[in-house]
Amino acid sequence: MSYFNVGLIFLVIPLLVLIYNFLPKKGRPLLLLIFSLGFFFFISKGLIIYLLTSILSIYFVGRLIDKNYEERDKLIEDKPDNKKEIKEKFRKNAKLILLLGLF
Repeated sequence: MSYFNVGLIFLVIPLLVLIYNFLPKKGRPLLLLIFSLGFFFFISKGLIIYLLTSILSIYFVGRLIDKNYEERDKLIEDKPDNKKEIKEKFRKNAKLILLLGLF
């Protein structure tokens, strides 16, 4: 399949836009993800495993970083005196999580 396939331009993309407009806002990102995965699969079948691995690793690393900052905020609420030290500690933790996520 080519990026400039007539079927893609005149059938798939209008169908995607139509479905996208009728979905609730919460479901729209999932629809775009599914269509993107399908499109990528048709272009390069074997590389879909790498794409899925990247999507999952980015998602879970992002969740870990978010959890790190939630813990930081709770700790700052309990001990507002040490706000600067707490932020520095959790900033280093976030960098470590991000670095580990790259590998």
